[in-house]
Amino acid sequence: MVRRLSVLSALALLAGCIDMPCVPPTPEPVEIVKGHATQAFARAFAEKPDAKEAIGKFQEKLGSIETTHELREAWKECFPGMERLLDRRVISRSIHDPNWPVMGVNDDRVFIEGVRDAVGELVGS
Repeated sequence: MVRRLSVLSALALLAGCIDMPCVPPTPEPVEIVKGHATQAFARAFAEKPDAKEAIGKFQEKLGSIETTHELREAWKECFPGMERLLDRRVISRSIHDPNWPVMGVNDDRVFIEGVRDAVGELVGS
């Protein structure tokens, strides 16, 4: 009887006290790239206000870009001397983000779409 009572009381305690953990969904790779790009661009353009003028030209070039190589070339053309910003602060940090998929991403469009979204948000603000 005592054993049954202890089991029942334990079940009652567990049923009322334990909530199922709610794990937030992991962000998609495009969202990760967009987050890192938004932070890097905001910081860089705050330091160099004259570079913000070229963002419209870069946004126009983003429309026809399909590979990461084209993305880097367009960036280099619009923002000479700031090549490391795209490579190190956006692409590398995105790949090293703890939420980045373990198997990696084979589609270059992830970086292009993330940068496009970040630039669109930056121009819109």
